[in-house]
Amino acid sequence: MTDVHLRILILDDDLIFLRALARKLRAEGHEVTALSEPTLFFEAGGAELVADFDVAILDLEMKDHDMVALGETMTGLVDVVFHSGTGDDALRRRAKAVATFTSKDQGDALMARLERVAETKKAETKGKEGRRRR
Repeated sequence: MTDVHLRILILDDDLIFLRALARKLRAEGHEVTALSEPTLFFEAGGAELVADFDVAILDLEMKDHDMVALGETMTGLVDVVFHSGTGDDALRRRAKAVATFTSKDQGDALMARLERVAETKKAETKGKEGRRRR
């Protein structure tokens, strides 16, 4: 992974997966906020909180929450990645219409997406530094 460190929000109700992914990303130097309930996200500031992150990784199937709708509200503010093991094709199509979708059984796809986000952030940072020097 690139030397750029991302600020990552993870919303997933699978605690084992949530902890493992957060641990892996922190070990790579990223700043991670891992939440198992969307309610915690809203209590922490919701939409205002999104601006604090580079990427939001959202599970699609979380009890009592339309995660695609949540992802729609985040789009444009943060890079959204739906990462789910759902077998519901209609839900996958809805998610893909909003943002990137990766399957939980293909973790490499998620890591590749994070790498692309980091590369974009690195290029944007270099561009800003170049403009400041002029």
